[in-house]
Amino acid sequence: MRNYLYIFGVFILLLSYSFCPVHALKISTSEILQKDKNLQIKIKLFADDLGSGLSQICKKNVPLEGASIDKQTLLALNPYIFKNFQISVNNAEVKMLFKKSLIEEDQAAGTKIVWLFYEVGNVGNQKIKTMALRNTLLFDAIPEQKNISTVKLFQEENTKTILFENQNGDSIKQIQF
Repeated sequence: MRNYLYIFGVFILLLSYSFCPVHALKISTSEILQKDKNLQIKIKLFADDLGSGLSQICKKNVPLEGASIDKQTLLALNPYIFKNFQISVNNAEVKMLFKKSLIEEDQAAGTKIVWLFYEVGNVGNQKIKTMALRNTLLFDAIPEQKNISTVKLFQEENTKTILFENQNGDSIKQIQF
């Protein structure tokens, strides 16, 4: 019964946020998916949060317009992502490679979403036993920021979800498989 009350409360909270013209949640999500010998990384952020955070860091306005992020903005964005989103596999840091970006507008909610796609090549030569993940995206710009990361290895039973909270001083979390 307690779980139903919790789920009902979360549903009411999310429903009330859906009528807000500006999103009240300060959250990002990311997914790390193992495909063959590669890791595919998909990061989802609210465009206004990302733009505001980058503007504070770069000390200039960083507009996020159009269908994808322009090359000039990527010059500031990618180093920021690489600094705040890091992965180690079996105690060895891996390098992410930028693949593409996408900006979607949700007119019903009145928000823009930025999708960032990265890839890590050639991690499949050995079985992944441990992974360390750092996800401090927007922590430096938004005190209430939370980041949810999901890691999916080959089998569904190897799915792990991790919550990073700015207020808790979360920076790096270890995952065992």
